[in-house]
Amino acid sequence: IAVGEYRSRSINDLPNAVRDGMLLKETLEALGWDVEMLVNPTREEAWEKLMDFIRMSKRWIDAVLFAFFGHGIEPYGTQQNLLVMNDTEIPEEANNATEFERMLEDQCVNLFNFMPILNTCRKEVRYPPTISILDCCRD
Repeated sequence: IAVGEYRSRSINDLPNAVRDGMLLKETLEALGWDVEMLVNPTREEAWEKLMDFIRMSKRWIDAVLFAFFGHGIEPYGTQQNLLVMNDTEIPEEANNATEFERMLEDQCVNLFNFMPILNTCRKEVRYPPTISILDCCRD
């Protein structure tokens, strides 16, 4: 997933994110990997594709790789990695840190929700390598 353009005015675009994602895609394809890349997806589009990726990973006995290029957020030191999608809006008004985190999580992809599901599915095929690359800040 590469997100370089954001609809929200409160989130800066990252033109290098898509370029870096394309470079990884081309490199992996040259090495014989099958690659599917999402560019500037909404949260719904990203989550749908991630669930497809998880379902399909049950059939793959080789390594799988998940990569994200874009903005990330770790709200209030929670150690949650929220991946910011094209349609994410940063909440401007929240009564407390918990409410802010909940509001953000409703708009982002929480890596800590996605990875355990993927790891459980990979267990079914005897744990071939699962590689994750995150090229994002967590501010």
